Amino acid sequence: MVTEFNPWYYEGLSALQTGFFREISSSVPSGRSWRKFRNRMADLGDAIAPFGSLGGLVGVDASGVIGGVSSLVRGASSVETVKGQVEAELQKANRPILVIIDDVDRLDPSELLMLFKLIRLAGRLRNVYYLLAYDEDTLIDALGRTGLIGDDSPRRAIDYLEKIVQIRLDVPPLRAEQISSWVDEEVQTLAARHDVEQTSEFEARFSRAYFGHLRHRLVTPRAIKRYFAQVDAFLGQVRGEVDFVDFLIISWLRASEPLVYRGLIQHRSRLVGEFDWTLLGSLDRKRDVQADHDFWRRFFAHARVDEARVDGVADLLGLLFPRFSHEWSDSLHSFSGPKAVAGRISNADYFDRFFAVGVPAEDLSDLLVEAASGQILDGRSGAERARLEDAWPERATLIMTKLERGWRQDEPRILAGLTWLATQFPRLPERYDLADPRKQAQWFGRDIYVNLSDQDALTFLSALRPDPQVLQFCSFLVESAIRKREEESRLVEGLPLPTEIWLAESIERVFIGEGATNPLDYSDDVWPLFWTWARIDAAAVNRWAAGHLDAGHWPSLDLVARMVTTAIPLGVPNPVPRLSDLDLELVDRVVGLERVDSDVSGQIGGIPKSLPRDAPATPENRRNYVLDVFHARNRPSNDR
Repeated sequence: MVTEFNPWYYEGLSALQTGFFREISSSVPSGRSWRKFRNRMADLGDAIAPFGSLGGLVGVDASGVIGGVSSLVRGASSVETVKGQVEAELQKANRPILVIIDDVDRLDPSELLMLFKLIRLAGRLRNVYYLLAYDEDTLIDALGRTGLIGDDSPRRAIDYLEKIVQIRLDVPPLRAEQISSWVDEEVQTLAARHDVEQTSEFEARFSRAYFGHLRHRLVTPRAIKRYFAQVDAFLGQVRGEVDFVDFLIISWLRASEPLVYRGLIQHRSRLVGEFDWTLLGSLDRKRDVQADHDFWRRFFAHARVDEARVDGVADLLGLLFPRFSHEWSDSLHSFSGPKAVAGRISNADYFDRFFAVGVPAEDLSDLLVEAASGQILDGRSGAERARLEDAWPERATLIMTKLERGWRQDEPRILAGLTWLATQFPRLPERYDLADPRKQAQWFGRDIYVNLSDQDALTFLSALRPDPQVLQFCSFLVESAIRKREEESRLVEGLPLPTEIWLAESIERVFIGEGATNPLDYSDDVWPLFWTWARIDAAAVNRWAAGHLDAGHWPSLDLVARMVTTAIPLGVPNPVPRLSDLDLELVDRVVGLERVDSDVSGQIGGIPKSLPRDAPATPENRRNYVLDVFHARNRPSNDR
């Protein structure tokens, strides 16, 4: 039999005593066979409690106290006698009783001592067991504040506790792996429940927040549950309107560092850059690093942040606000970071959404995007569509996220939506990061395109103006559809799809339009199409290359040099492309290895002895890389 005794229900020591025995008495069945036990347990409570009062029981009328006193005076049995009678009844029943007492450490010192005295007395009763739940450090501190123990010797409190607790059942601390798995599961559940898209960029940012600081604070089940309850309580009100990772971080600050959370509102302008505090003079003026550090340290002190945790909290703020990260750093220069993207708390247009429910009137609300979406699908103009297209380059990620939720695959007007997306694609800048809106647009279009019929797909492509950037968009779609058919074993080898033919012919016209331009001088809009063209129509690429090489428009070395692939670091402003690799099989199909060997044989001796594999992709480095590859290819195996 199991019963729970909650000391918090009782106000005062007398009520605590009475409630203790009453809970044990009420734990047994209500049948006649247990009546004598209940009476004997009540007698034991009366014998111990001087007044037997229920007056301290919260919400209970104290008018019956006098009756309790009368019955006590009437009784003539000693405590030991009554205790023996209770034990006799327990032995006869032969049924163990477990009394669970939670949050013991939250009692005040006098109540704590009374509870332990009662447990010591009743703990001698046969078949009655107690499960006490408490935080040991807090409990020892509370015992130290009693007259019985005193705070001069913590060891005395431990010794006293050992007399009460016969068997310790220590709850093992959560392992780091357990906590990480739990947190990950909670995030996944929230994302699924609130229809949040999870990207590689999202995972990288939250991982930095978690492993940088949150994991040191989310170490108990209570802390984890409290945190995610905060997130879940408010996320639904701003779903789709704010960045999910920023919302996870700001929710933790709201729950665990509330004064920091409120302080962010006070320093809004400084954090989002509405007034650049680092540029009070000329643009060349160096910032006062010490002044910035002093400002934010005063901020953390005012917000009552533990000194040992300041750097961790500062790291979280740095993830939210690049300007704070800059001011917290030792950089002597003014802030020059990129503009905050849509949805992020560091974007002035979105900051207020993290602190208040609702979308400002001047923002792109869901209703506006929904109206603009209808106009796009209908192929008509409108004020909402115009406003959406005006905001497109800067807020494309926000716009596409909203459109993706509304554009169903079975939408009969979906071709109009896909056409609009293709025509808007060239307006998107290349950002070279995991949240690149160009990549998002390609995947958005791909999810629509791969489900089109062959006829609808060709209709869509044929209606476009095939300039290089639009063809980049179309290349991703067509090749995605080809891969899907290969996976489903629906592709007939040697029989290209009509869409493949359209794409290959469109790309060929672009390259023919370049005339005799050296491949090393092709723009970054045009050259990426080469890879798609080579994959879907290698014979045409071979004819194009042979025609230029035979005419002497440019040497084979320059064509092969341009075929060296490059690597671009993600998340780096204005990244420099670096040399990566050279596909010799592709070179053989396009130019022919023997021809290249013959053309470059006289130049190999002049290459640098050690060209870094990640050297900048300059024309000269490209040429030298090719010469190095062919030198190594033709070197005798025993010399390699």
